[in-house]
Amino acid sequence: MKKEPRKYTLDDVLPPHTIDDVIDFDDEDEAVEFWEREIDSLFERLYSKIGRKLTKEEYYGVLDIVEEFSPKNSDGDICGPYYPFGRAWQIYQYRKEHQNHK
Repeated sequence: MKKEPRKYTLDDVLPPHTIDDVIDFDDEDEAVEFWEREIDSLFERLYSKIGRKLTKEEYYGVLDIVEEFSPKNSDGDICGPYYPFGRAWQIYQYRKEHQNHK
């Protein structure tokens, strides 16, 4: 019986990386500023999509969901693209609505 060749995934052949490994920063402050601007930009797109800014509670709720569902490495660091903010907003609304119906 012929043995099937093993199928490899990218995880098998590439070392684990975080987003910070892909973008080279001179110092930690520079990295923090970059990712704060990136998150601000993604929130601005969400605001234009829903037609308003979020309350502080909504903002942190969406941010928690983005962190919860974004891909992470074995150390728990986000290592891929952020979970879509629009989808995180939908999950936040769903959770909030169902929390109130308990």
